[in-house]
Amino acid sequence: MRQLYPYQKRGLKKLIRDPRGGALLYEPGLGKTLTTIRASQEVKPIPHKIVVVCPVSAIGVWRDELEAEHEVVIVPTGTRKQKAETIRKAWDGNWIILNYEALLDKAVVDAILAQDPDLVILDEAHKIKNPTAKRSKAAHKISEGRRTWVLTGTPVTQNLLDLYSIYKAIDPGIWNNESWTRFKQRYAIFGGFEGREVVGIRNPEQLLNRVRPLSVAARKEDVLDLPPRRDQLVPVYLEGKEWQQYRELAQTGVLSERGWITDNPLTLALRLQQLVGEFKLPYTVGRIEELVEAGEKVVVFYRFNTEGIQIAAKLQRLGVLMSWVHGAVKSDQREEEIERFQNHDGPAVFLGQIQATSTAITLTAAHEVIYHSMTWSYEDAVQSRDRVYRIGQDHPVRYQHIVAVGPHGGKLIDGLVLDALARKEDFASAVLADPGILEVTDEHFHESKPA
Repeated sequence: MRQLYPYQKRGLKKLIRDPRGGALLYEPGLGKTLTTIRASQEVKPIPHKIVVVCPVSAIGVWRDELEAEHEVVIVPTGTRKQKAETIRKAWDGNWIILNYEALLDKAVVDAILAQDPDLVILDEAHKIKNPTAKRSKAAHKISEGRRTWVLTGTPVTQNLLDLYSIYKAIDPGIWNNESWTRFKQRYAIFGGFEGREVVGIRNPEQLLNRVRPLSVAARKEDVLDLPPRRDQLVPVYLEGKEWQQYRELAQTGVLSERGWITDNPLTLALRLQQLVGEFKLPYTVGRIEELVEAGEKVVVFYRFNTEGIQIAAKLQRLGVLMSWVHGAVKSDQREEEIERFQNHDGPAVFLGQIQATSTAITLTAAHEVIYHSMTWSYEDAVQSRDRVYRIGQDHPVRYQHIVAVGPHGGKLIDGLVLDALARKEDFASAVLADPGILEVTDEHFHESKPA
């Protein structure tokens, strides 16, 4: 069994102490998911029906972590009606995992209420900081009167008023059941245009004192027992049309709707990696967005030109500072991009094509690295890791690998590439030695997990 760090054990004890629930305020990478799962196994009475609401990019992580703890997981898919029906048919001892968008459907919310869960977990709970938003109201509805745990590294992104909606999910009594309007009147100082803008907070210490008894926080800079480098797999489960396309291409070398035809194993592997790179795009962008919201500087590595263009287009909409280095960037501009990222005060993203950024650069301003797609070269893979954890780095670094897997966790092209690199072998050599590794096998169709 995986051991918890001391700070995680403190968080566990805090969560299970109060029957109303609690807030686990851990910065990204400090293990909120595992801490929460272990807490659910120790709380008395043991909850038999648990609902987790999280961003779509975190569903795979929850699923993997829960299955590693031998818990039964249900991830409703399909239409809204199908999701609601799946929830209604759930039984005791199960975990139901949904994304926040699912709460926008009344049928889904009604199905959750019909199940009468013992425990509600709201991951990345800053997603409900706006109390007037529909998903926030739905989250309050499913958590009302139930033990509720909220997890976030960024409970406050604008001002302390953000705490109202997040802690209302735990217990509206924290705010004496005050309405949002009354709460703002009590704590907000208004000014600006027509006196409607919040320009300050009244009695901030009183406000904080109300939430402290239910809260436990941890920051990376205060955690001394983390290993210097940590790798995390972020699984993206392929289902439906995406899984059909992958299976067709892997089995036949043909994907008719894209005009792809090949009988060369290296070309087939390349196409498979390009295909899943497209499927993983919203998950990668979701992870980046969560880290940026937490104030982090993030390095994102990718392999193919089209991936860089797609990710960059999505990031530009976030309005965050972005530096971008790829093969067409000249050396002088390259240095400017690196310095801009390193010296920027605040959250930022460095987007780098692995082949163009695996050597001779320093990115120690970041403590979070995301691999959207991985190089086949062992040397380039090692060099890219060393761009962030090197002399000048004074914090642990987490490397997140966005990995496509089969419907039941079977290993696909991403896992095969990582396996070869773990053996200190170039992936092209592994494919030429055994082209059969690209085939879709029985493990992709059954409830089995890759080693």
